[in-house]
Amino acid sequence: MSVTKVGVGRVVRRDLGREKPRRRRLGLLLLLSLVAGGTAGIIAFTFIWLPTLFGLFHPNATPPEIAANMVFPVNSVIHKTVIVYDPPVYQVPTRHREGAGGGGDD
Repeated sequence: MSVTKVGVGRVVRRDLGREKPRRRRLGLLLLLSLVAGGTAGIIAFTFIWLPTLFGLFHPNATPPEIAANMVFPVNSVIHKTVIVYDPPVYQVPTRHREGAGGGGDD
């Protein structure tokens, strides 16, 4: 029979090998996330400023102006005053005679 002696006051650590890979995985995740975010930011910044930089080195001529009468037809000027808040003129409704017109009982 064999007896294992345990030292008094010693802390027994188990699974020392498992703690390090967790820390490595967390560090790797953080590193990859930061690198991916930085790369995406640099690419976005480049694509935003690319047309501006291209325009500085290769300026193009201004486009020709288009006359408005080529796009829109010319209309004659109409001057008419419209009173919006004027109430309509009251008209007395006309009475229909019984014998005149259709729509009676057959």
